[in-house]
Amino acid sequence: ANRYTDYVSNLRQEGYDIHVFNVVPTGDFSTPAARRWQERLTYPFSADRPERTRYTEELNRQLERCCALRDIPFINIYQYLVDDRGRRKKELIYDFAHLNNKTADLVMAHYSFQNSSARPAADFPCLQDKGRYDTFQRKPPQVGCKE
Repeated sequence: ANRYTDYVSNLRQEGYDIHVFNVVPTGDFSTPAARRWQERLTYPFSADRPERTRYTEELNRQLERCCALRDIPFINIYQYLVDDRGRRKKELIYDFAHLNNKTADLVMAHYSFQNSSARPAADFPCLQDKGRYDTFQRKPPQVGCKE
């Protein structure tokens, strides 16, 4: 958490308006697709769900603490991503490992970007032409797109 937020802090000093998002709850790795994915890993994957959840929750605590110390906005909607048993909500899952676009609605409902200086993608024609949104937009007046 320290190294990560140090890096983010340096980027913010360069003018990037970055918010750190909480680590998402661990997924259900018991499905056939998840098992096939695990078999292709080149690193060990042996922790059970409760252990992965403990690691995730502790990392979120450390990220939140480090972000507060460095004045980095921390988006913590973890509590809205899990059900009453602490498992990731199925309606938010794209696949066994990733959240779907409904998560953006949760962020907008539970997090305020009022103090953000990020500019909308509409301000950057070169981003619109490529059909993507650059989440690492610089603060004005340093913003610009190279064609």
